Amino acid sequence: MHRLVAFTWLVAALILSGAAWAQSDEYVATIGTTGVQGADNAHFNLPEHLAVDTANNHLLVADSANDRVQVFDAATNAYVATIGQTDNPGSSNSNFELPVAVAVDAARGHILVVDRNGVRVQIFDAASFAYVATLGGAGGTSGAGTDFVFPVGIAIDPSHGRILLADTGNNRIQVFDGGTLGYVATLGDPNGLGGNDNAHFNAPDGVAYDTTRNRILVADTGNSRIQIYDGSSFSYLATIGVVLLDPLADDSHLNEPFDLAYDAGRDEILVTDTGNDRVQAFGAGSLAYAGTIGTTGVAGTDNAHFKGPVGIAVDGPGGNILVSDYSNERVQIFSRIVPSALAAAVLPGARSVQQNGSSGLATVFATMLNSGSTALADCSIGLTDPVSNGGTPIPLTIGYQTTDPATNGLTGSPNTPVSIAAGAAQSFLVSFQTTTAAEFQQQTLAYTCDGTPAAPIEYGVNTVDLLFSSAPVPDIIALAATPSQNGVLTVPFSAGGAAAFAVATVNAGSAGSLTVTRDAGDSSGLPVTVTMCQTDPSSGACLATPATTVPVSIAAGATGTFSVFVTASAAIPFDPAGSRIFIRFLDSDNIEHGATSVAVTTD
Repeated sequence: MHRLVAFTWLVAALILSGAAWAQSDEYVATIGTTGVQGADNAHFNLPEHLAVDTANNHLLVADSANDRVQVFDAATNAYVATIGQTDNPGSSNSNFELPVAVAVDAARGHILVVDRNGVRVQIFDAASFAYVATLGGAGGTSGAGTDFVFPVGIAIDPSHGRILLADTGNNRIQVFDGGTLGYVATLGDPNGLGGNDNAHFNAPDGVAYDTTRNRILVADTGNSRIQIYDGSSFSYLATIGVVLLDPLADDSHLNEPFDLAYDAGRDEILVTDTGNDRVQAFGAGSLAYAGTIGTTGVAGTDNAHFKGPVGIAVDGPGGNILVSDYSNERVQIFSRIVPSALAAAVLPGARSVQQNGSSGLATVFATMLNSGSTALADCSIGLTDPVSNGGTPIPLTIGYQTTDPATNGLTGSPNTPVSIAAGAAQSFLVSFQTTTAAEFQQQTLAYTCDGTPAAPIEYGVNTVDLLFSSAPVPDIIALAATPSQNGVLTVPFSAGGAAAFAVATVNAGSAGSLTVTRDAGDSSGLPVTVTMCQTDPSSGACLATPATTVPVSIAAGATGTFSVFVTASAAIPFDPAGSRIFIRFLDSDNIEHGATSVAVTTD
């Protein structure tokens, strides 16, 4: 297994060598018409908060003064549907009265809309947009429950299955169970009193959840600050910004921050600093300033400026940043590529274990590589995204501990952050456990250190496929080796040019019949032809004619070797994170029981 640890370090180094680590806040697109109000589907009328439904590939915009939520295709920005009735306010379940915020409960397949003047949250099916339920509706002030005054912001805490609601007029955040809609807790003064100490808010407008650290993030708008709380105990943790009567515009201050979002891929907190006409980014671990989108203190209508930005969302971890540019009647889309000193890799890329009650532990090796010139502190590994099975939240838990790469022996203490020296790598044993049988494909992890954004998520490289089965299953530990011994397969780009790599396996699970297959992961358009065969481990000779799939029967504890042959029909640039060939071990239901990969390029 020492070979696995060494190889994860090599893969992480390759990813860094093939990546362009330059910061860029690049404008991508606009939805709406700048500076023009309208009620058709090409215009907005004061758009406020927004959200992304990754399961249905939808962007949701609370088009407040048009009394509707507009739904767009998140990939093409094309109009899809309207929830509500355009410019027709009302209190029925088909109408809104100034809808100002929207959130997506992915585990339950719900869209939640804050209907401000209806003092309620309306819940709809995320696929059909059919009405499901109402939270609130009475209005007023009380010590608990669903009496709201000007509810404005909303978010989902997927780790606990909760709804977080900014009850702005009552100067508090109300927490509800996402399934029963029952009241859970209040952040701030239960009776609606405002203040600027850490037990009070002043008109909080936005709320978000840090999935990596189990933290609730609150845009305390009237106090020009961001307040951070523990997601389990609700205790105060930290503040971004400074409470001032006259807010400032430097990078240590905020001016009426209206909304915020947590970007797991970059490990950043993004804030619409509305009074300063900008979006501010802060490191989620260090809380230090990390960047600005827009021009501080200068409103404008071009793509380098905002005019009162209000809502913000991220299209998946590390994806595009979407900003509702309120007074410009538009949604602006940016890509933010932030330099990170970190790269990470995992091996094996898939585990398949039997789950019995509280038992059933899946482990992998991970390596974090610090390519920077200074040491990084508080380095840890966690889950970035909540997980679910058929809409039901699943308590997948993760643990990590440092290892000695020379011996694979455990070092340090479990679940304890460490420092990584400049130019050094740190290896870990990472464990996963759940209380129910489930399958998690491409489970993303947060590889974080203070002082730099999280390591970029590279699907198939530092994600992991996990299967927890109620019955005994094969568990194929697979490792690929290229002729260069560096994890890169270089294919001659000439007529008849071909290259090959080898795969060695051991079955750590039960006996089973599987099919070995290949794909190119997220880069399925790679111009390659791939065939393979099982080999005689002593001679390396194929046991059958190479084919695109190979059926195998693998006994418990047995080993197996394979050769993989690759030809290229076009040039493949060096991109070790994106240009990869994956070998997968699938059962008759196409469920994965092991996987490995190599980078591929042409000479």
